[in-house]
Order: sequence, then structure tokens, then C-alpha cells
Amino acid sequence: MREDRVTADWPASLGLAIAPEIMARVEAGITAELASLQLRHGMADILTGVGAAGLRTALCSNLASPYGPAVRSVLPGQVDIEAFSYLVGALKPEPAIYTHVAEGLRLSPDRILFVGDSQRADIDGPRSFGFRAMHVLELEAAMCPM
Repeated sequence: MREDRVTADWPASLGLAIAPEIMARVEAGITAELASLQLRHGMADILTGVGAAGLRTALCSNLASPYGPAVRSVLPGQVDIEAFSYLVGALKPEPAIYTHVAEGLRLSPDRILFVGDSQRADIDGPRSFGFRAMHVLELEAAMCPM
């Protein structure tokens, strides 16, 4: 997830020998998962509204390179900055990925709200870097009241 590599190169990059039939199953599983990606309910409206309000957006995620295009395809529009771990060379909660977000948005960390679903990578990590942070369930509750 830290390097931009095609799936077939993963075993060699880790110094492993994986049987072709096992790699075929891994690749089939990834293909199925990519085809199933979808935004959380209500998130398209939230992202569209944030953009319409003139606020900049970033997408920051620990992903392997096959996931980037699939994630982009489900977004309702473009984000201002992408911080995919395989492009940045750093994983959440490493400071380098949050630096990439702040610099890409051209904002100081205290002006950024980081939203995610992982306590360590999306709440604790960003807060230690100076971002405000909240769990995605909190955002959904605030933005999409029942």
C-alpha cells in the first residue's frame, strides 16, 4: 500500500514465491471487491454540498494501487487533492500523508476537518498532526439527520 505496484508484482516485492493459482484467486478477489465499491449512503450529497459551498476536499486513504481508479469512479466529482498511500509513499497514521493533505489543500492543519472510520488512522493520527477529526458516523448524523 506504500508503493504503486500492480498486483502481480506484490509477491516478488515482498520476497515471496506465491503459486500462480493462489495469485489468480487473490486477483479475482480484488477484482470482485473493486466492482462492489460504493459510497456510503448520503456521502455523495455531503461531498457535493461541501464542494458547492466552496470548501476544498481531499481523499486520504491507505490503498493498494488497483483501488485508486475504482475509488475515483464512485465519487460524485473530483476532490482537490488525493492522498492515496500508494502515491504518497506513506500510510496513515504516518505524518507524511497528513503533510501531503495539508500542503495539497494549502491549509494549516488546524483548518482541516479529517473524517474517517478508523480511530487510529483517521481520528488519532490526524489529531496528533493538528487536524480536527471526527468519525464518519458523526458526520453522517450531523449532515443527514433522520
